[in-house]
Amino acid sequence: MKKTTILIVMAVLCLFFKVKAQSAITKIPLKVGDTIPDIVLNNVLNFKSKTIRLADYKDRLLILDFWATYCGPCLEHLPVIYSLQKKLGDKVFFLPVNPSIKTDTREKLIKFFKERKKVFDLPSVIQDSVLYKLFQLQGLGVYVWIKNGVIRQITDGEDVTEPIVLKVANENNIKLRQLAFTENDYSKPLFINGNGTHLPSNYFMRSMLFPYSPNFRGGGFDTDSLGNVTRIYQYNIGIRALLGLAYPEINHFRSRFKIRSKHADMLIENPVTDNELRKSAYCYEALFPPTSRDKALQYVRQDLARFFPFELDSAKIVDTCWVLSLSKDKKVRAEGAGKKGTNIWEGLKLPVYFHGETVADLRYDLESIWNRPVLDETGYSENVWLDLPGDLTKFDDYAKSLAKQGIILSKELRPVEFLIIKDRTDSN
Repeated sequence: MKKTTILIVMAVLCLFFKVKAQSAITKIPLKVGDTIPDIVLNNVLNFKSKTIRLADYKDRLLILDFWATYCGPCLEHLPVIYSLQKKLGDKVFFLPVNPSIKTDTREKLIKFFKERKKVFDLPSVIQDSVLYKLFQLQGLGVYVWIKNGVIRQITDGEDVTEPIVLKVANENNIKLRQLAFTENDYSKPLFINGNGTHLPSNYFMRSMLFPYSPNFRGGGFDTDSLGNVTRIYQYNIGIRALLGLAYPEINHFRSRFKIRSKHADMLIENPVTDNELRKSAYCYEALFPPTSRDKALQYVRQDLARFFPFELDSAKIVDTCWVLSLSKDKKVRAEGAGKKGTNIWEGLKLPVYFHGETVADLRYDLESIWNRPVLDETGYSENVWLDLPGDLTKFDDYAKSLAKQGIILSKELRPVEFLIIKDRTDSN
């Protein structure tokens, strides 16, 4: 009976201590000012025992050095902490900690220390699966300074020098440059859905390309006081317009383009409906250090080339065009009364006035609206005053109206230089 009672009490005590130990490490990650749990570490090499209990080193400064054999700076620092350990003796205890990784096997680490025993002879926790997770470290070459069971500092190797180690060992309120760790999931992109908190304000470059979003409007260039470009953005535009942003020299082609691509469905011109916008419109933004406009556009071209499978070329092609020429019977009105300017872009099917503008301007406007090549063969450079029909889709009515005002609009075959949008040879 007594034996049974003793066994029950021992079982309860074991359960109690197990729960207590687990509750002590529920606060993750551990940070400066936290108390380190009373942990027993297994898998210790080069030590008087195969385990180390952290609480046994409360009487001195304990510095954990997280390292791995593939970390160059870590290897360079092992002789440094070995030298400090020998010099400072019982004031400090350096404990290298090798996290549980596939590359650093137990056999490899035993061989590693054996071959370097003359350079440094340090204990090390190997295949650690406890401390690295407790601190949620984001790399190696990290040093955790523990004194009286409390985490005092978390630094890199720069502060691990004799004067600083002695100062921290002898005083309690020493403030060093702390490593700031941001909690993030390595398997997911940074700064999306709160991963890594918020985007840092001191980044150097950033570019984004994402699908149509009705929440965004606008586009343009931001510049600094010297005129250098710092930002380029364009929201909810088609690929052709994006290419025009990256290659301004192609914008004069307007409707003079040919698509020779198996991805032609991506190049819907002037998407209007919500379905067309969602299929073919994109938002783009790039931020970078102040640079020239040419360099900034080079960044844009590189970004677009990473995602879109197109390249640009040009060629002269004989094609059907609308041609503007002077009438032999009627003179063009070069001046007149009424409002100067034009309402040709309003598209309200109201009578169009085109007053005090050039034939070159008319050619540009008609080509943009009709989305087909329009050539100016009038040779006329003076301003004109024209009154035109409101329905721009009725080409015959436009031709008759223009003929009455001294300008012939005819459909002709002409060799015209076209922009060719084709698949890149390196795209799938």
